[in-house]
Amino acid sequence: MNLRSAVIGPNKSFISLRILYSFVEHHRKEYEQALNPQQHLGKQFYEECEKLTQGIKDVQGIYVWGTFDHRKYWNSIYLGKAGLGNQKKLLHDRITEELKDERCFLWRRVLSEEALFCAGPKVHRGGQEKWDEYIHKAWRRSVKKARTTHIIYAPTKAALDNNDVRRVEAELIEALRPEANVSKPVPPSHVIKEAARIFSHFRRTIHHVRGLKPDDGGPFKIELA
Repeated sequence: MNLRSAVIGPNKSFISLRILYSFVEHHRKEYEQALNPQQHLGKQFYEECEKLTQGIKDVQGIYVWGTFDHRKYWNSIYLGKAGLGNQKKLLHDRITEELKDERCFLWRRVLSEEALFCAGPKVHRGGQEKWDEYIHKAWRRSVKKARTTHIIYAPTKAALDNNDVRRVEAELIEALRPEANVSKPVPPSHVIKEAARIFSHFRRTIHHVRGLKPDDGGPFKIELA
């Protein structure tokens, strides 16, 4: 099995998660150890995340999780920001952190939601108490990202204040329609140039990825258990 078959985009604007799904499928029988960051397999998974994101620069930016359907039609799943507003971590650290912390979404490839949530209290360091208190809610949010195959990102050009960040985010959420975003604010009544630039960057990258083969970072099919 070639775990390096998925790549970071040559234009430094996207990552394919194929390598992480390969890890999941290879260790499907050892899922409790692989989900637990305190175990050897869990640490190995974290290393795979770090290798995958090593080409992402630590700059401010916006990113979108999504997938291509059987027609190679792009579907947005989640839109996030890094180094903007109240989110202090920059693109590299933010995306790496999300892949690690929200890893349960990948395991829906080989586990039913029931089996996944049954494993939750066993693999989380806080045990049943912390699981009942709040972790299971975080996993519920993360599982909404199941089927994600790619993350596309765009550094922001201009220094944005908090009001600008909210406007850009609102405009991109309306345009991209990510299904897992809970907050969907109404965008302003005028076009924000930075939002238009980022949207155009996303569209160019989506078109680029659509034309690639899976081994080169292009679309690949994911079915849930």
